[in-house]
Amino acid sequence: MGKGSARHVIAKLDLGWPHAAAIKQSFALLQESTEGRCAELYLNSERMAWFTLDELRTFHEQLGEWIAIRNKDDAGRHAFSVSIYALYEGRVLLVDHKKQQAIVPIGGEREAGETPLQAAKREILEELGWEEHRDYEFHKWDQDGDDVPPGTPPGFVTYEEHNAGPKGTHMNFAFVIDAKHQNILTKCDEFKSSLWVDDIVEAQSMGTVPPNVRWFVEVLAGTY
Repeated sequence: MGKGSARHVIAKLDLGWPHAAAIKQSFALLQESTEGRCAELYLNSERMAWFTLDELRTFHEQLGEWIAIRNKDDAGRHAFSVSIYALYEGRVLLVDHKKQQAIVPIGGEREAGETPLQAAKREILEELGWEEHRDYEFHKWDQDGDDVPPGTPPGFVTYEEHNAGPKGTHMNFAFVIDAKHQNILTKCDEFKSSLWVDDIVEAQSMGTVPPNVRWFVEVLAGTY
């Protein structure tokens, strides 16, 4: 089929799984056009394919089935992660996470080559816009020098494993930081809202609080 005078919806995509949402978005745009119009779809910026509305609708249905299978497979995956509990005047920062659909601290999965501490610093910068020393300090548990083993990363509190919903099981390193203010300096698309809480009741007012997060809030809130 040639271009002719047909109206087109154009999407520049990679073939990988992370871009499935973009493919779905291009299909949604197509639904606004009339039957018989075409979409111009570039794959890896090299191959070009033409689809009628019906053809792309069929592709979209197959994609939905693939997404369901992929999500089911992801439920069995394991990944190292970090969570960071920010404290300010006895209050703990929690966020309403979109993908996990739960009330959790900031954090995320460790990237290749990172130590847990490096991952924690990166997540803090990405999700809060905070820099160490300017906006926060890692909490010091060893005020007398003998409370934690030598070599323990600053602010590290414990290792735990938990269900991260569609991300599978997170093998998680938890850190605590002392915030110098309550201002979030960047916009993070991973969560819908944030709140500084001083007890578990206030945390639960936001939504579902996983058991591991509940434990941290009960231990940390109002104590530092």
